[in-house]
Amino acid sequence: MCIASFVKSFGKTIVTFNRDEDYNRAFDPPPNNNDLNAFFPIDRLAGGTWIGRNSTHIMCLQNGARENHLRNLPYDISRGVMLRDLLLSGDTTLFYDYLSKFKIEPFMLSMLHTSSSELTVFYYDGKLLDKESHDINKSPIILLSSPLYDQSMKSHKISNFYKINPFTDKTILNFHLENRLHSKNIGTTSITQFTFEKNDDVKCLFLDLITNTEYHYQLHNKS
Repeated sequence: MCIASFVKSFGKTIVTFNRDEDYNRAFDPPPNNNDLNAFFPIDRLAGGTWIGRNSTHIMCLQNGARENHLRNLPYDISRGVMLRDLLLSGDTTLFYDYLSKFKIEPFMLSMLHTSSSELTVFYYDGKLLDKESHDINKSPIILLSSPLYDQSMKSHKISNFYKINPFTDKTILNFHLENRLHSKNIGTTSITQFTFEKNDDVKCLFLDLITNTEYHYQLHNKS
């Protein structure tokens, strides 16, 4: 998994995420509770998540680092559990602890600081960790999972993404819908979109593509 995009356009921040997963891997939408410190959907199998928001960041997790990898089972802990704990703790450095203690499958972890619009992307290949920083005020960013998309597919989708004009929540959502993964056992099972302007509440759209159900949330801005 998956496809993630981060856009700042007309004063609005828009984060959109396609989760590409086994069709039979069950999940629950985020709970509709504004009192929670962290907001995220839940993977029923491992109890983790793939995207979420807390008082300072929107974070999302994608399978694999910069290149595809061969799985080296067993792993000690689910990457989604690591992300869940990051969101709940509010400590953005917690995953360094996890990498020192546990064997974890390669991942790409994106952290968007909601106040500054600074996006930090961490790449972990199973041994080494490196990172990139981006300012989405200057340019939109799209990230694709290496295990599912080869370089040719990535280049094609990235090129089409930057042809979006104008960048709005609706045009970006349409791009993510048009680029859903469809295969025999794996596909896009959900799309999550966060939108907000400075000092305004955060709106979240969660599309369950297995049941074709839309969930709409309005979250208090805690930044």
